[in-house]
Amino acid sequence: MKQALTLIFVIFFLQFSQAQVKIFENVQLLDSIEVCIDHIYNYQFDSAKVLIEYIDEQTANHPIGTFLYGMYYYWINYPLTPDSEYVSAFLDSLTCCINITQRILHDDKNNAEINLLSLTSRALLMMYYADNGIYRKAIEHIYPQYKLAMKSFRLRERNAEFNYYTGLYNYYREEYPKAHPIFKPVVYFMKRGNTKKGLEELRYTTENCIFMDTEAYVFLVIIYLNYENNPKKALKYARELYNLNLNNRFFLARYIELKLVAKDSARVEELIQKLLVRSEQDEFTKMLAYIYKGMYEEIYNQNYTIAMYDYKKGLKLAEKYEIYGIANNFKTYAYLGLSRIYKIKEKEDLSEKYYEKAEDAAKYDYYFD
Repeated sequence: MKQALTLIFVIFFLQFSQAQVKIFENVQLLDSIEVCIDHIYNYQFDSAKVLIEYIDEQTANHPIGTFLYGMYYYWINYPLTPDSEYVSAFLDSLTCCINITQRILHDDKNNAEINLLSLTSRALLMMYYADNGIYRKAIEHIYPQYKLAMKSFRLRERNAEFNYYTGLYNYYREEYPKAHPIFKPVVYFMKRGNTKKGLEELRYTTENCIFMDTEAYVFLVIIYLNYENNPKKALKYARELYNLNLNNRFFLARYIELKLVAKDSARVEELIQKLLVRSEQDEFTKMLAYIYKGMYEEIYNQNYTIAMYDYKKGLKLAEKYEIYGIANNFKTYAYLGLSRIYKIKEKEDLSEKYYEKAEDAAKYDYYFD
C-alpha cells in the first residue's frame, strides 16, 4: 500500500498551527476538513468531493484545497498507477500545492502550517513514485523532504502529534536503505535515525494522539510485517486499523492478510466473502480477495483444486499491474501456494517454477518462513 502516508497530517496542522489563523478560526471549516478526510478514508468519495470544493472555495490562495484534491485522486482509484485516469489530476494537484508552499516559504521559512503541507505533499508524491517503481522521481524529493523532516524534530516539542513523523524518520532512516539498497548513497549524509526510538514514537502516537493514530497504525502494520518479521504484532495493529476504518476495502484486505500470515483463522472466510462483495468494481482488492481465498482453501480446507483456481484467478487479475510491480508482494503468496500444491501433487518441475517466481516477486523474507 501503500498506503496514505500523510492524510491525517492535515487535521493536525489545521488545528494546532499558529499560522494563517484568520483562515482557520472558522470552526465550521475545520469540522468540514475532518469530515472530508474521514470520508476519503472510508471510500465516500462523492461527499468528500463536495466538501473539498467547499473547502477550496473558502480558502482561496491557500494550498489546502489542492492538497485535499491530491489525496482524493490518490484514494479514489487506489492503487494509483501511471495509466490511471486520475493520475494527471493527482500529479497536477500536488505539484500545484508544492509550488504554492514554496512561494510562501520563500518569505516565511518558519511558517509551521506551510512547512507541514509541503512535507505531506512531497511524501505522497514519493509514495506514488515508489509504489510504481519510479525511484528516480522519488529520489528527487528526498533532499527537500529531509530538510522539512528536520524541522519536525523541533516542532515535536510544541505538540505530541509530531511523534508520528519523527517516528517514521527514526525508523525508516535506518531500515529502509537496508531493504532498498538503491537509497543507501542518498541517505548516507543524512542524520542517523534510531529504530527503537522510532517504534516507540509510533506506538505512542496510536495510544495518545488524536489525529495521527490512523497513519501510525498503517505504518506499524507495514513495519512489523515487512521489516520486523513479526506477523502477530502486525495483526494487532491491522485489526485496530480496520476497526477504525470499516469501509476501507484495502484496510479490510490488509486485516485478512495478517490473519492468514499469523495463522489466525477466526472469521477469515467471512471476511474474505465480505471483501469479494465490496470489490466488485475494484480489480485490485478483488485480486487480493482471490489470493487470500486461495490461501484459506489450501491451508485450512486442503481443497487444492479450488485453491489453485483462486490463486490463478488472482494472478490473472494482477496482470493489469504487471508493468509497475505494485502487486508483486501479493502475487508472492499465490506463487508460493501453487508451488506447495504442485509439490504435493509430485509435479516437481512446476513446483520449482512457481517457487522461483515467488523469489523474483518477493521483497521481504517473511513469505518464506
